[in-house]
Amino acid sequence: MTDHDLEQMAARVAAATAGPWVVKGRYHLTGPPAGDYPGATTTIVRVRADQQYRRPGEDAANALFIAHARQDIEDLIAEVRRLRGLA
Repeated sequence: MTDHDLEQMAARVAAATAGPWVVKGRYHLTGPPAGDYPGATTTIVRVRADQQYRRPGEDAANALFIAHARQDIEDLIAEVRRLRGLA
């Protein structure tokens, strides 16, 4: 992974809706409000649910994975940069 790759990932994180992202209900992922509306949230994505070809619980697992992706990527970029500073 090059420094350019890390910069591209960091740019995608910075451009994405601010976190934290959370799963609401079964498959609806939300983030902080986009405006000054108390209690409002921003829809990030809705995971298509309960398709016959999926394993039981797979849709919920997908929603949870997506909800954590923003912070996980941000943390991984920071860790790679930290480790490279030690090399």
